Amino acid sequence: MESAGIQGVDSLQIPWTNDDPRLAILPDPPCLPLQASLLEALARVRGSLDCVVPAAAGKETLPTETPLMAENTGCVLVVEEGRLRGIVTARDLVRLASGPLDLASTPLAAVMTTPVLNLHQQDLTNIFAAIHLLRRHRIRHLPIVDDAERPVGLVTISSLRRLLRQSFFLRFRRVAEVMTTRVVTVEPRQTLQQAVETIGAHAISCVVVVEAGSESGLSAQDGGSTGPAEALRPVGILTEHDVLQLRALGHDFSSLLVEQVMSGPPICVAPEDELGAAQDLMNRRWVGHWW
Repeated sequence: MESAGIQGVDSLQIPWTNDDPRLAILPDPPCLPLQASLLEALARVRGSLDCVVPAAAGKETLPTETPLMAENTGCVLVVEEGRLRGIVTARDLVRLASGPLDLASTPLAAVMTTPVLNLHQQDLTNIFAAIHLLRRHRIRHLPIVDDAERPVGLVTISSLRRLLRQSFFLRFRRVAEVMTTRVVTVEPRQTLQQAVETIGAHAISCVVVVEAGSESGLSAQDGGSTGPAEALRPVGILTEHDVLQLRALGHDFSSLLVEQVMSGPPICVAPEDELGAAQDLMNRRWVGHWW
């Protein structure tokens, strides 16, 4: 099992924060044994709203009346005799959901990622170094283990970012500075199966549903193509969470059209908008993406 020490914080050139990084640990992460099925993992990931983090971090003391915000862990940890052995993420499940595997009979041991990068709780001392660690390894989940390698918590990119002080990091910055200009898209009349394959092929968390014919549209990678597309108008969005919900309900991906299951219309912001205002909009509308 690979346990990571935290290094490289000086290279980040980010000012220190007084926030306790332990507040980013989501307690009681969802765990399943090696022999559990992919279908069981799907159910646990869909129902993983059993962890909470403070909705307003940055205080030295956290009063009991502080509101708590549910945090979807987006993964299940695979254990053997209580010890961490692997991980299966929502992204893994989306990729596998479009394939030939029987989710009810395939054990997690056959598809899990192992070994798992993890961290001992006493080593979680710097929020910025933890973010750097996740980015460096291109992962979204960092299990927290005790000395016996038993998982005791989970840190995610989302739980870490909630501790950052928005006033410093987003003040005076514009959406244009951080936005992605090459967006992977699908069309409303494509099948859900095609959309899921596109999500899996690009290892992304969502696709934008678009129609042609807009004066100010997206420059996109349409259905996985590599060249810039014509101006496109966003009409909806399809996310990992949507795919998992539909798979758990037993829908046939080849018989459903994207337009039947997408969420829309998408929430849009302008490139010149302030990041702080955009983040406030996301929090108010409980969304993870805007266009």
